[in-house]
Amino acid sequence: MSGAVKSGVKRPAETIVIEGSSSDESLQGVHLSDSEEERDLAMDDGFNMPENDDILHNIYENTFGTQTSHGVGVEPEREEGNNEDHDMEYEYFFEELDSASDADDEIEDGPRERNLVFREGELSKEFKFKAGMEFLSLDQFKQAVKVHSVYIGREVYFPKNDSIRARAVCRKKCGYFILCSKVGGKETYMIKTICSKHKCGRLFNNKNATARWVGKVVAKKLQNHQKIKINEIVADIQQDYCTGITTYRAWKARQIAKNIVDGEAAKQYTLLWAYSAELRKANAGNTCKINMYRPSLAVQPRFERFYMCLDGCKRGFRASRPFIGVDGCHLKTQYGGILLIAVGRDPNDQYFPLAFGVVEMETKDSWKWFLDLLLRDIGESRWVFISDQQKGLIPCFEEMLNGVEHRFCVRHLYANLKKKFGGGTVIRDLMMGAAKATHHREWHTKMQQLKEINELAFNRLAAIPTRSWCKHAMSFYPRCDVIINNLSESFNSTILVARDKPILTMFEWIRTYLMNRFAVLNEKMSKWNGNVCPKPRKRLDGEMLYAGN
Repeated sequence: MSGAVKSGVKRPAETIVIEGSSSDESLQGVHLSDSEEERDLAMDDGFNMPENDDILHNIYENTFGTQTSHGVGVEPEREEGNNEDHDMEYEYFFEELDSASDADDEIEDGPRERNLVFREGELSKEFKFKAGMEFLSLDQFKQAVKVHSVYIGREVYFPKNDSIRARAVCRKKCGYFILCSKVGGKETYMIKTICSKHKCGRLFNNKNATARWVGKVVAKKLQNHQKIKINEIVADIQQDYCTGITTYRAWKARQIAKNIVDGEAAKQYTLLWAYSAELRKANAGNTCKINMYRPSLAVQPRFERFYMCLDGCKRGFRASRPFIGVDGCHLKTQYGGILLIAVGRDPNDQYFPLAFGVVEMETKDSWKWFLDLLLRDIGESRWVFISDQQKGLIPCFEEMLNGVEHRFCVRHLYANLKKKFGGGTVIRDLMMGAAKATHHREWHTKMQQLKEINELAFNRLAAIPTRSWCKHAMSFYPRCDVIINNLSESFNSTILVARDKPILTMFEWIRTYLMNRFAVLNEKMSKWNGNVCPKPRKRLDGEMLYAGN
């Protein structure tokens, strides 16, 4: 029988661009600068060293050497031969024709092969089913036939399908069929009858490209990319397999792929107990707390809250300033929830992640629960907090930490002021000038100018204690004059890619990120020769230059 030489097909590399979330609509076009350049806290640390990916790449090259263009997993291109599949010859095997005589060995296709086991990894466009091929189950046989039909552009269905046998037939009745049934006395299923050649032409919209199969294909790409769009899935399947799928099937396939990569979201809540036990087993200083909601013994307990604070974060925070930023952000999963975070400020003026908690909603009770666990881990010393005007947070501070220094983020103060009394460049500059003033006289001048322009806005700011938003009234104890909560905002933008993942995957992503971050910063600091960290050094040099001029 004449055959055709199939050419190797190289798939083009794909690039998926992830766009960050947009800022608050009320603050579009407004830039509130700060002298400490806090917006780049997580970007440029001033060490002028190669990034983490470059370090790992150099280690990999030194260990394994440089790969050639024909490395592992890359097949050289083969020349495309003439396609002679149009010949009307086709293979036909039947169980009754299987004979042990010597004459059968002289037939071109030969009798049914013995001990021929199907392997899923060998399934491709050039794969051929043969009589005598064994399968572990009928489901494996049916899935293999469906996937192979997608590869070759045909559609099959199963008119005979029961617990011990299944028969695949071409949808266009071209004569293609495969019969697989159970081998007597064994838990094995074997192809008994086969006619493996299609006489019909290709089709585009193949129903055998099910969401289950597309989901497995998408899962391979989802492991290397954070997100993938529906239209990209439809286009990839059309380009790679020459078949069309609906947008609903692509959406369902993406859900299946997420479950394959990240695990089922509901199941991960039941694994939090084991996850907490493993963290405490690895380090007894790690803190993990789980709250369950159970109104009565007749009701099954339900997940309510989870808190995590790693021992490395506790010990590292002792070398940081007594300054903590707290914030909350929404989780983008089907179960929702709020992620509460506490972030410190390290000696290099960058954020230092401290503690994390998932709660049902942002209330006074949830903030009280989170802050109580946080203070148990870091000790009830004198701390300075900064936050947005979070729901229930201010009453919580007044009840738990009466008299504590609590600062408001000036950026969010201006956003609230703009919503009520209207904003503008003049009001914004006067408010920021008053907040940044280091002397009472300068602050008083800016406030009087604001009163002449908008008295309602002046009265609103005058009602807020000056030590909560003005530099001239803040204490010198934390050695930190920050008035914008960019510590928490920067960390929230860093973990944005993990906030749409199931709870266990998200916490494991955060833990892995912290380990990598601490390791890279430790290596950079060990090679730093100065007695002052890079970012404070740069700021100090700028102040000295300004004073000299």
